[in-house]
Amino acid sequence: MKRRFLTSAAAVALAAFIALPGAFAQNVERTRTSMPPAKYDVPYTGTLTIWISSPEAITQACRTPEGKRTSYSSCAAFTKDTCDINVLKNIVDGKPFTIVDAKGEFLGKENLAFALRHEIAHCNGWPQSHAEGQLLDTQTPMDMPKLPESTVWLPAYPPVVCLTPDRKVEDCGKRKPNNRDKK
Repeated sequence: MKRRFLTSAAAVALAAFIALPGAFAQNVERTRTSMPPAKYDVPYTGTLTIWISSPEAITQACRTPEGKRTSYSSCAAFTKDTCDINVLKNIVDGKPFTIVDAKGEFLGKENLAFALRHEIAHCNGWPQSHAEGQLLDTQTPMDMPKLPESTVWLPAYPPVVCLTPDRKVEDCGKRKPNNRDKK
């Protein structure tokens, strides 16, 4: 009798889990941001580096010169022919992430294609004001942007990674000190 009860209890719990999947999941808020107009939503032709970043790195990187936070998930810093995109590791991994703003704390989610197309548009000259942008849910399915063949994806810290002059990731332990490093 005892064995039957445990089996029955397990079956009821499993049925509840299957019937009510949302009851066991954290609530992810739907968030929206702008997608660029077609003239900026084009392949980037410069040197592109994508930094897979921690929340702390996003907090540091995604600020205006005055120190105001611009994003909880991704941002771009660029010059005429280079672009560095910081994208939250949770987005790369397809997981929700915590956002804390004036509304309080909540979970957000964004797909990687959305984040990259938005940031590459900034690299292509789309203004920070998001002029002519189309407001969309950040989980809207879309195609990945075409990235330059030379694009380098750098992992979140840690680990520390070393880059060769041609922007390839290499084991830092293989590096030999040069003469200027000797005292």
